[in-house]
Amino acid sequence: MRRPVDAGSSSEKSDIAAWTVQLQFRFFFELGQKEVNKKRNQHYARSASSTIMASRPQALRVYRQLMRNGRQYNDYNMREYIQRRVRDEFKANKTMSDAEQIDKCLDKARHELEVVKRQVVISRLYNHGKLIIEA
Repeated sequence: MRRPVDAGSSSEKSDIAAWTVQLQFRFFFELGQKEVNKKRNQHYARSASSTIMASRPQALRVYRQLMRNGRQYNDYNMREYIQRRVRDEFKANKTMSDAEQIDKCLDKARHELEVVKRQVVISRLYNHGKLIIEA
């Protein structure tokens, strides 16, 4: 059994913060693995009859949801990272024209949206003070 740590020094606080982040990711990885497998099976079961024109509104909807949920994150660095990553991924795949590839990317984006939603909830549970840059 670990002895309780006095969270007095900054190095101990950073150790505790790193440990909670690792615990969060491990917990939600195990929790979400069953959902991911179920969604992947559903995706492969349906036909690839979607067209590029029909996927544009879907892509915009997922993009907006990712950006909106990313802004709700309490930690400044994670908030900026999520928004930058979403922007870069969507820009990189902007010229994609293969309907099957678009569907795969949209499924991946929907999965990432679920991860972001879960992480936002966790960030609210372990609220840290604001950084100087946020003030």
